[in-house]
Amino acid sequence: MSDYQEYLDNMVGRVVKYVDIDHDQMKIACEDNSVFTFYHEQDCCERVYIADTEGEPMSLKGWKLLLVDMEATRKDDNGRDESQTTTVVKFITNENTVSVRWIGESNGYYSESVDLKQFLA
Repeated sequence: MSDYQEYLDNMVGRVVKYVDIDHDQMKIACEDNSVFTFYHEQDCCERVYIADTEGEPMSLKGWKLLLVDMEATRKDDNGRDESQTTTVVKFITNENTVSVRWIGESNGYYSESVDLKQFLA
């Protein structure tokens, strides 16, 4: 997911102030007032959602992010018009590792990607 590598790199070294997570979006606010939002820009007939987490996202609060990585794996169902992309976003601090697993499903035509934006408050 190199499109967002600059934003991922910008997260490294920042201290997490709070994490807000629900079924289709995750926001991480940092002590320097920057906010990073993971979401999916809806196009039409796809579905992208947070399937599960490994580790407690709120355990990142108060810790400096040492590594943030996003990796996507796409699986096409040959013979049927179905596609699935699994995206794992991993956050590592000195104290914790948290992985958030997203699932994107579509007919293979629409994007199933996780998008990322950085805001400065």
